[in-house]
Amino acid sequence: MCRNRFRAKWAICKYSRARHEYLAIAGALNQIGPKDGPPCFPSNYIADMAGAGLNGVIGVLLALAARDKTGKGQFVDISYLDGVLSLMTMDALDFFMGAEESPRGEVI
Repeated sequence: MCRNRFRAKWAICKYSRARHEYLAIAGALNQIGPKDGPPCFPSNYIADMAGAGLNGVIGVLLALAARDKTGKGQFVDISYLDGVLSLMTMDALDFFMGAEESPRGEVI
C-alpha cells in the first residue's frame, strides 16, 4: 500500500491542502518565474510528479523487493513536502554554505 500525504508529521501548515504552499515552504516556488516578477505556479509537475510521485515509485519498488525477500508486505508513506525538499538539495546546500541566492528567472 502506498499513501501520498500532503505533509509530513512535523509539517508547518497543519491544515493546508494546497500543493503550492509546500513548494513555498520548501523554497522551490521562489526559484520559478520571470526575473523581477512574482513566482509562477508550475501546475502539478513538481509537487505531484517529481516530489511525491517519484518517491512513491521508489518506495513501491523497494517494498516489492522486500516482499520477495521476506514474504511480508510493506506500507509506503510519502509526503509532498519531503519530496519537494529533496529536489531542493543543491539550492539548500548553497544557502547554508553562504552562497548568494540565485535570482528568480536566472536559474537553470
